[in-house]
Amino acid sequence: MCEEESPTVLLVRTTAGKAFGAFISYPWCERHRSRGYFGNGDAFVFSLDDFNVFQWVGITPADGES
Repeated sequence: MCEEESPTVLLVRTTAGKAFGAFISYPWCERHRSRGYFGNGDAFVFSLDDFNVFQWVGITPADGES
């Protein structure tokens, strides 16, 4: 239902009671145009249990890929 929306926040609670999520700055429909990662440095993954934020590290395509 949020395919065309941006930005969005994804929240997940596991069966073990752990909670984590992600902030996604691009519309979810963009993932269909990508062969791997999508979004930009504004997106990040986080953990609510330990309050960790895992920020973008600037992954670049391997040589010869675009």
